[in-house]
Order: sequence, then structure tokens, then C-alpha cells
Amino acid sequence: MAELADAQDLKSCSLYRECGSESHPRHRSLMLGRLAQLVRAFGLHPKGRGFDPLSDHRMKKKLLLSILIIFVIISIFVYRDNQQPNLFPAYKQSRVHIGNSEYRLYHADDDEKRAQGLSNTEKLPADQGIMFVFASKEKYSFWMKDMKYSLDFIFLDNNVVVDIYEDIRPDSYPNIISPRRPVNKVIELNAGEIKKAGITIGDKLKE
Repeated sequence: MAELADAQDLKSCSLYRECGSESHPRHRSLMLGRLAQLVRAFGLHPKGRGFDPLSDHRMKKKLLLSILIIFVIISIFVYRDNQQPNLFPAYKQSRVHIGNSEYRLYHADDDEKRAQGLSNTEKLPADQGIMFVFASKEKYSFWMKDMKYSLDFIFLDNNVVVDIYEDIRPDSYPNIISPRRPVNKVIELNAGEIKKAGITIGDKLKE
């Protein structure tokens, strides 16, 4: 066993002297070859085979980052919409398009709700309003009793705008405003929304 061990040690030493010496040309060639393989494998050199996959990886990272940014922006808008105060939780509500804007409207569809209107509310969010819904078409009159902010009024025959009043102030009470023709729907929005949304007579309400 000792002789076998000595022979193995001798063989190992022989291999070391032939291939393991740092000064041997073959050793240097092998080392350089291994280094070149590693460079190509990790894409560290533009001429290596790993360069294109590395570029693809960077492009994928940019694409994922763009998708993430878009998702965050959408989430912010959804969160902001959900955080808007709900002035009348018990009221029927709907999303409508009119002019170039969209609003969430509370439906005042009975005598009690119509009498209340927006009176004594502190603030109306910019994308909200109230819509008075009547069973028949008449020239309904409105005033600004107990209001704390100015309003725009939109009078509709079904879903067609037939008259508008802008920037009606709280101190205009007890003056009344009425449409020039019978209507069965009236929308109240924050003052300035008619101009902002570009709402004009003849526009249609899309529910």
C-alpha cells in the first residue's frame, strides 16, 4: 500500500510539472481560454456571445419598469376616486358624460331629496354633482337658500341640454332661476364646470 501511494504521488507530481507550472505555455493558453469563456458567458464583452442576451435583459427591465409606472399612476387615480367624500350615501348615483367631462351625480328623485338639494353642504368635489329628476316636464325654479358655494345649473329635456346658468352665488338668494322651456332633469355642478367642460345648449347627457 505504501508503494502504491508513493507511485500515485509521483504521478501527481509529474502531472503538476507538465501542466500545472505557471510558466508553462500550455497552462497560460488554457487559462486564457477559460477566461474568454467566462467573459462571453457573462456578457462582459460586446463581441462575446453573451452581449445580445444582456441587451435583451436590459430592454426587459425597462419594459417592466414602464409597466410598473403606468400601474402606479392608474392606482393613484383609482385610489383618489375612491377617497372622494360621498355626500349622500343613500342616494342612487351614476357616472355620466357631458361636454368633455365625466361626473358622478347623486339622484334627487323624490320630494325630500329635491327639497334638500345641496343646501348646508360644506363642499362639492370637483367631479361630483346632483341631478334633480322629475316625473313630468315643467319650468322648475331654483334658488340658493342655505348654500355655501357657487353653482352652475344645467337644465335638460330628457338628456338634451336646453338651458344653462353659470356661477350662481349664495348671496343671490332669494332670487330664483328658471329654464326658458319645460325640463325634467336639472344638474347642479360647482361653479366653473360648465366652462371647463365646454358644455353648451344642445349637448347630450350620456349615462
